[in-house]
Amino acid sequence: MTSNKIRDVALHYLANYDYDSFSLNQIANDVGIRKASIYAHYKSKEDIFYAVLMHSIKSGKHTIVCFFHDHHQEPLEKTIKSFFYWFLIESKKNEELKFLLRIMYFPPSNLKNYSSKYTGTLLIELERLLKRYIREKIQKEKLEFSQHEGEIALSFITIAEGCLIELYFADKPRYEQRVEVIFPIFWKGIQ
Repeated sequence: MTSNKIRDVALHYLANYDYDSFSLNQIANDVGIRKASIYAHYKSKEDIFYAVLMHSIKSGKHTIVCFFHDHHQEPLEKTIKSFFYWFLIESKKNEELKFLLRIMYFPPSNLKNYSSKYTGTLLIELERLLKRYIREKIQKEKLEFSQHEGEIALSFITIAEGCLIELYFADKPRYEQRVEVIFPIFWKGIQ
């Protein structure tokens, strides 16, 4: 499937470089086709961006959901905290997550409205899923919190976004330091 190859090569560039720092010629060369052949699959570079965005949102959401599913036997506190360390590793090797992290904070200026609409929707969907997950864990583990599961989910996503910015701009030790400082405050605050 040439269209998927084009999308996957573009994903690599978009996850690792600015939107304007690569060309359709580079994508065509990496795929092993002529630039003109790209237009049989995509109308423009923007069209490829849209395909990468939709693919990455679907894949990224699935990857995050799988994390929580794979940790459903662990206590909620451990699962939530381990998410930060899992994401640290996963975002280095998973180009869809790396792309989403980049695009959430630094979308191409000409595609900002489009990408913000879809990444914002992704965050809302993840919040909804996390709320349900927390509700199930509260029932299963007989947990009592001072906050409603929706507030806990939103608080977690807010903290995660702050830590992810640190991951994007700083190094691993600074990210880990931030997680180690904020997580106990978060956990104590919801009890």
